[in-house]
Amino acid sequence: MMRWKHWGLSLLLVLAVTGCAGKDRPRALTDAEIQQANEAFVSTRPVEGKINTITSTEISCFFTSYYDTPEEINFDEFLYVFPSDEVLQTGDETEFEAVINLPGSGWDAGYTLENFPVPVHRYQKKDVSEVLERFAGVTVDDLMNTENVLYLEEFDSFYNFTSDFGPGYFQCEGGEIVGDTVRMWAAVGEGGYRELTLRKDGDSYKIQSFRYLDEEMPGESRYE
Repeated sequence: MMRWKHWGLSLLLVLAVTGCAGKDRPRALTDAEIQQANEAFVSTRPVEGKINTITSTEISCFFTSYYDTPEEINFDEFLYVFPSDEVLQTGDETEFEAVINLPGSGWDAGYTLENFPVPVHRYQKKDVSEVLERFAGVTVDDLMNTENVLYLEEFDSFYNFTSDFGPGYFQCEGGEIVGDTVRMWAAVGEGGYRELTLRKDGDSYKIQSFRYLDEEMPGESRYE
């Protein structure tokens, strides 16, 4: 799996900054904190060694579905944009056939790896769990919504056949800190907003929920 250490460092720095707040009274995020958060939550990054090519970031996976707890993340949508450079290729024919023959693969078993029309992506379970634990404090085994996800136990990996590119997206427009909790929000269309909640866990913050709320986005007046 491709690693981007700078992203993790950026997130750690922004959350260290935003971690200073009163225990009971909320305060609004500053413009500088919002800017830092949006730099940390960027959804794409350049692919090293490839000109004019981008890939998704790990954080974009967490913005592909709504959930009240990390365990409720839609795993199928999460994997759809998971950054990985592992694609089945020549030499992986046995693994390919096993994937195609999985219930729910949706593909004709007559295909071969050579004539398959889209890339077959492999996501090692340990890599996916590492990202989930690092940013949300859970592992694959904790997830509740794993419908439609293809898995081969003998390779301890997940698979999909994505060909389009559409990473999850969240750009903070406002937010607040109260105690060990950070809430950030962004408007959606003409009504409603997305709310990302982070909670302190040891020396860092981790994602607790990502929700859509069908109501007016909070304003500065709540802190007056």
